[in-house]
Amino acid sequence: MGSIIYTSAGDTAYPKERVEIFGEGSVGVIENFQKTSLVKNGKRSDFRHRGSGKGHREEVEAFIQALRSNQPMPISPEELIFTTLSTFKMVESLQTNLPMNVEFAERREETSVQEESI
Repeated sequence: MGSIIYTSAGDTAYPKERVEIFGEGSVGVIENFQKTSLVKNGKRSDFRHRGSGKGHREEVEAFIQALRSNQPMPISPEELIFTTLSTFKMVESLQTNLPMNVEFAERREETSVQEESI
């Protein structure tokens, strides 16, 4: 089970991005993709990540490189559409408390259907 909360309602001094992971008696916390804390068996370990970004620069560089070299885009339009459809199905699943199938049919020379259950 997981929760995603994306809001600007908090204080600006609090980390903008925070990921908390709980499992097998351990806790991991990532803050702003710069600091990681792990707690297991009563012991805490902290790690700092220098120079690590969120991938925005790399994403733009890959996009520009694909344009310049006439190569396929790093993320296909089909993947972007499928991601958007998945998001809508997640909301529907939450509203109905039922699993949803995500279907995206692409028509070119032949038809292929991708389907996953969320």
